[in-house]
Amino acid sequence: MSIVFIKRARRFVNSFHRRDKDGEKHVLRHRFPLWKLAIHMATFTILHSFYAIWGVGTFFLLLNEPCYGIRHSPMMVTYLGYVRATILIRIIIDPIIS
Repeated sequence: MSIVFIKRARRFVNSFHRRDKDGEKHVLRHRFPLWKLAIHMATFTILHSFYAIWGVGTFFLLLNEPCYGIRHSPMMVTYLGYVRATILIRIIIDPIIS
């Protein structure tokens, strides 16, 4: 969806560029390549999906058995630590990709 908005904005901005004496438009080249945006969105989606899956799974576990979180607290905290590590990995990878 972000790519669609970026392309629309580019077309809108490009319509304001002046024509030179020969009637040709001087359009600026793309400032931010879309392939970079796609890579950032892919890493965000992949590495944050674990957090979303863990949250939904925990929600359904607690609906079926409310005491599950209390009984298995060390295991749940360990899994949450792994999930948060994937988010930390994304934070580290983003500047490297940029």
